[in-house]
Amino acid sequence: MVSAVKIYIKLCQDAHFAPNDDVIAALKAAGKSGELNLRKHTLSSWTWESLGRVLSSSGAVFKVDLSDCLIPSQGVACLLGHLTRNTSVHTLVLRGNNIQSNNVGRIGALLKHNGNLKKLSLEWNSMGLFPEMFSEFCEGLSVNMSLESLDLKNNQLPPEGARDLARAISRNKTLKYLDLRWNNLGWNGGQLLQAALKKNMSLTKVKAQGNYIPQEIVQALERRTPNDVDHLAQSEFLRQRLAHLKNMEEKKLVQHALESKDKMAEVVKLEQERSKELEELAKANERKLQEELERSNSRVSQLENILSEREATISVLQTQLQETEADLKNTRDKVADRESHHSTIAVERYERIQALTSQLEEKEVQLTRTEADAERRLTAEQRLTAELRARVQSQEEEDERLRQDVAQLNDKLKALARQHEGTNLRTRLERVWELVDKRNPSYIERLLCSTWTLLHEHSLNQEILSKCEREWEARTTKLQGENKVLTERLEVSERGKAKLGAQLALERAQRQEEVALATQQTRAREAGKLVQLEERVSSLREEKQLLETQLAQSNSNITQLQQQNSSLVAELAEPQRRLAQLHEELSSERVSSERLKQHLAERNSHESECRKKVEQLQQEVEALQKQAREQDARQAEREREKDNDLHKLQKLLSQRDKDINNIRADEVERAGVLYSAFSKYLGSLSPSASLPQLSLRT
Repeated sequence: MVSAVKIYIKLCQDAHFAPNDDVIAALKAAGKSGELNLRKHTLSSWTWESLGRVLSSSGAVFKVDLSDCLIPSQGVACLLGHLTRNTSVHTLVLRGNNIQSNNVGRIGALLKHNGNLKKLSLEWNSMGLFPEMFSEFCEGLSVNMSLESLDLKNNQLPPEGARDLARAISRNKTLKYLDLRWNNLGWNGGQLLQAALKKNMSLTKVKAQGNYIPQEIVQALERRTPNDVDHLAQSEFLRQRLAHLKNMEEKKLVQHALESKDKMAEVVKLEQERSKELEELAKANERKLQEELERSNSRVSQLENILSEREATISVLQTQLQETEADLKNTRDKVADRESHHSTIAVERYERIQALTSQLEEKEVQLTRTEADAERRLTAEQRLTAELRARVQSQEEEDERLRQDVAQLNDKLKALARQHEGTNLRTRLERVWELVDKRNPSYIERLLCSTWTLLHEHSLNQEILSKCEREWEARTTKLQGENKVLTERLEVSERGKAKLGAQLALERAQRQEEVALATQQTRAREAGKLVQLEERVSSLREEKQLLETQLAQSNSNITQLQQQNSSLVAELAEPQRRLAQLHEELSSERVSSERLKQHLAERNSHESECRKKVEQLQQEVEALQKQAREQDARQAEREREKDNDLHKLQKLLSQRDKDINNIRADEVERAGVLYSAFSKYLGSLSPSASLPQLSLRT
């Protein structure tokens, strides 16, 4: 299918479209297997149109599978338009393509103009939503002369579509398989199909489940088809047998015509006798079928009378059943009212309990909030007391450190005092200066400088010490005041904590007492109401059990009557089916007898034509025999001439043989003379030598 690929690529180039790789691969595979498989491929409208052109010009594709492609409406229209001109595709699968509106009518046009399509699958579409277009489709199906399998599953076909479809089935003569499952044909559609199948002798298999058709009709459709298969097999066998007999008879007629004309007349008589016998057999079969039809009609009338009586009893029982159902409905209404009252009471009780529980939860939430606030305040007070204690401890540590500093300064001052000997230092220095002034005045000056520096440092240390003492006293007084304030605040917080704990305990006890009282009251009220409701429910249950027993009895009676009715319907269906079979056999026999009559007329006309042909052949044979006699005479003259020539040649040959024999005899004589001469010569030379004796052959 390389040419198809080239055509597709050329179409894409002309339209300035990029070729689709999946389409090219499918076309190449179709060239090998003959099947174009594009299942679940979503393509554009132009691609489908180009594929239709490729298929219209190709003869190597026999099956086209386009399932679940969701082809656009324009693509479907172009594809179907090109497939009407195709002469090779015999299987077309358009499953799940949402075929709607005008495309349904285009499929009918395809069936009208395409005479090679044998299998068409249209399941999972919406053809039944467009009645006018579906009627056009059925018109195309009615005139089609090649389709053998049609799948219309899940197409939402309405009962109106069943009428058009039944009309098409009754006219079609080639369809063998029809799938109508899961549509909406209904009871009327099933009856129309059943009536159409009586006229169609070629349809061998029908599937009609899931169409709201009664099971009896579906079973009748399924039971009908095997008989048709047997009938078709018998008719096909008879047709083949007739064709075989026709061929044999034609051969015999030709042979007998060539042999003699008398045998031809006997054959004609035999054919006439056979046609009479066939007519008599057809009449006998018609009489038998008519008798069986009358018997079955009488049986059907009896069964109809019985069925009418049973229907009357069933109607009486149905009225009784309706009365019991009305009583049961009233009791159920009462039970429903009481149950609704019980449910309202339960709802009210539940609402009260919910309100009380919500109040309790709110109070508990308030208590938890107050407790949480008190705990937060307590933790804040505890944190503050801990901070104050830490500050007091730090102040005490600082006081201790200051005391240690003061002690160290006192020790230093005492050391200085011991070193310079207190307040008499100047006098001693002056004495020393007087003593030393005489010896070394520079040393005295240095000593005076050092002493003055020491005195200055001592005064500074005294000032610092006094300052530190004043600061220490101020800090100690301040810390003592803060410590006093903190201790007072700590005592106040502890007293507030104790008061809050006592208040919380009192409120909790009060809340628990209120909740206990409320729960006791509600339980007492609910227990009384529950006892009353249980008594009502027990009485209602007893009434319900009584009604259920009555309903079970009525249902058992109904089931028995329905079983009897179904058995009667089955008994009635059997003779009806037999009657339908007899009608079908009668019609088939009539058709076969008409066909045989037509066949006999055709055969008589054919025999007359054969006689004319035989006469022409006899004339031709006579002419050929005359020509053959003339040729035989000419051949005899030629043979006589050849015999004369041959006789003359034989005489010449015999004369020449005689001449040759004479020459050979002369040669033998000469050889004998020569031999005798040689022998004499040799004998004269040497008498002992002798020649061997020669044996000469003549």
